[in-house]
Amino acid sequence: MKNTLPLILAVLLGLAAVFAVNRTMARSSAQTERTKDVLVANNDINPGSKIESGVVTAKPVPFAAYMKGRHILGSQKDRIEGLKVVNRIAKNSPVLWEDLETKDEGERVGNGEFVVAVRFQSSPLVSQLKAGDEIAIAAMQMVEIKEKAETTNLKISADSRYEQRLTVLFPCETIREVTRDSVFISAPPERALQLIVASENYPLYPLLRRQGDSANRGVAPGGSISATDLSAENIATALP
Repeated sequence: MKNTLPLILAVLLGLAAVFAVNRTMARSSAQTERTKDVLVANNDINPGSKIESGVVTAKPVPFAAYMKGRHILGSQKDRIEGLKVVNRIAKNSPVLWEDLETKDEGERVGNGEFVVAVRFQSSPLVSQLKAGDEIAIAAMQMVEIKEKAETTNLKISADSRYEQRLTVLFPCETIREVTRDSVFISAPPERALQLIVASENYPLYPLLRRQGDSANRGVAPGGSISATDLSAENIATALP
């Protein structure tokens, strides 16, 4: 019995050592297999060209090879679309931030203004917008319409009904930057806050303006319409 105890202890210690080694190797292997998705050039990209859809693709690289601050993550693809390339990028090579002409984010902000992101409803026009375009922004709202009615005792009471109207809330805004589903606009503080509230509460729609056009810069009665206004008679009356 005395001779078997050391043997049992030796076996148990050996098994513990094997388990520890296996666990360490598994942990090391898991670390080695970790990756980061970074943007890689699909073809050679020459200086002077712009990053467009289909030019780059997100591919995994070993975590140990990932260069934070230099590699561009796959999730940042929308941010670099439209940027100018300053260094030649070979096919299948990672796209680095120093390969692109980037500007300080603060340069997008006008003096005394804030930059805000405005989201629009799905519209073919959204994909056609670009930086520098002037747009009006309309919101679909439920508006209370009050109707007066006389009672039998000669007192006047007001009845209300609600009507869905598409109204131009912001008649002229200049786009600073465009992403897949948003545009960035620089505006004075009060209007910047209004844009955020409108974007969070109403379906918004862009209307492209002629750049530099001084007409229709105010919110006027003609900038609001409901489905009930679309009778042939009303449309004919509104035509110039």
